[in-house]
Amino acid sequence: KTAKEFAADFKYLGSPAAARLNALKEAGEAANGAWVVTEYIPETPQVEKLAQEYKAEYKDDMDPFALWIYDGFNILVEGLKLAKGDAKGVKATIVAKKQFEAVMRKFDFDARGDGHRSVNVCKIENEKLSIVKTVDVKR
Repeated sequence: KTAKEFAADFKYLGSPAAARLNALKEAGEAANGAWVVTEYIPETPQVEKLAQEYKAEYKDDMDPFALWIYDGFNILVEGLKLAKGDAKGVKATIVAKKQFEAVMRKFDFDARGDGHRSVNVCKIENEKLSIVKTVDVKR
């Protein structure tokens, strides 16, 4: 928003924080044309359903990044169940299990515990994120 106010003549490439719902609301029209790299958030019926349920319950739009917390919490709970409450065994249990069913996608984890390897390159148009490309990050 500040760049537009000062008539800066450059393309803005923002971090995931620039794509947060509250940042988009604050920037308004000034956000249009900006580019951001965000955590991978798919556009699927499951995500849309959760967003509608959230809006019905809280009378506000769900910040899409809340999906990471939602899915992460549910994976942790599943890991605790599989480890039968053994806190030390949770990581090993999560790493060993393949294809955790989550809202965003099916997750599996490597030996380091990394389970996410994609990012979205987005352009902000009409004050909303528009996914231009999803990039799979390889180690």
